[in-house]
Amino acid sequence: MSEETASKNMIDWASQLFPMRALAEYDEKYGFFVAYCLETGSVTTGDDVGTVLDMMKELLEDEVSRVMKSRNLTNFFSTPAPFEVWERWEKLAQERPSEISEMLLDLKVPKVSKDGRPSSTRVAVLKAAA
Repeated sequence: MSEETASKNMIDWASQLFPMRALAEYDEKYGFFVAYCLETGSVTTGDDVGTVLDMMKELLEDEVSRVMKSRNLTNFFSTPAPFEVWERWEKLAQERPSEISEMLLDLKVPKVSKDGRPSSTRVAVLKAAA
């Protein structure tokens, strides 16, 4: 990634209303896939990585839309994911930064930014297992 692209991405990331990160991985102990939102602590489980990320997208769309509608952040970021999840994210992000993808949430309560664009929330996604 070029320095210019990285700088633009940082500006885009910083301008988002609720920038969040999600980690999707396979749970060897229980035999299913799990996705965690680091900031909100939301968790989804399923039979494959695509399903858990689709479920996470829907869950976060509902949660963010509810916050925007109520204009109340109480409890939204009050229970983040366990620290071990943050550590796994950080390790993977350092080892494989090019594998960080993005999930754009379709918010049910549109809000327009100062420059006339709809506000959006982006979720940076890392898959620990495919």
